[in-house]
Amino acid sequence: MEFNTIMQALVKDLAEQLRPMVADMVKQELAKAPSNEDLGKALLKAVQNIAENIDLADLAHRLSDFQLVTIAGHLSMADLAGELSDSQLNSIAGDIDLSDLADEIDVDKIAAKVDIDEAIREFFSNNTFSLSP
Repeated sequence: MEFNTIMQALVKDLAEQLRPMVADMVKQELAKAPSNEDLGKALLKAVQNIAENIDLADLAHRLSDFQLVTIAGHLSMADLAGELSDSQLNSIAGDIDLSDLADEIDVDKIAAKVDIDEAIREFFSNNTFSLSP
């Protein structure tokens, strides 16, 4: 599974979760406006109708790679993962192609951060090891 596909799924889920909050924020802002009350109510109804009829799957598929990367830059993956249910996490994990994921991992970069000597010393200080002929 490609990064874009994962991001599209996350954006769709995030947009679905944000829909009520955005509608409420618009409602609050319109309520603050000192202008014509009927106009505010009409605008609020229009915004709610628009928000309710957005096809989030279609929107997620129309996002460009740049837009997905920009959105990803503003997301806290830890916060997003905390908001996802176990079934959503399992669904996302089930769609990940492990060979694609392995291709994305920079093994040299990870290896550069591991102190092999320290890891070996720690292993032998905490465990026993024996060789038999």
